Amino acid sequence: MCLGTRAVLEYLENHKKKDVTKALNMIYAHEDSSLDDELKSMQIKSLPKEKW
Repeated sequence: MCLGTRAVLEYLENHKKKDVTKALNMIYAHEDSSLDDELKSMQIKSLPKEKW
């Protein structure tokens, strides 16, 4: 693979996530992203207990 092709692929790889982050930031600027209490409780109960 030539250096130019590799550079373009690397650029695209590094920047595609920025578009996702930007889109999510736009959505959650106007939407509540918190979990409702019942779902939160279910998720916590589903985790195995660990000793710290």
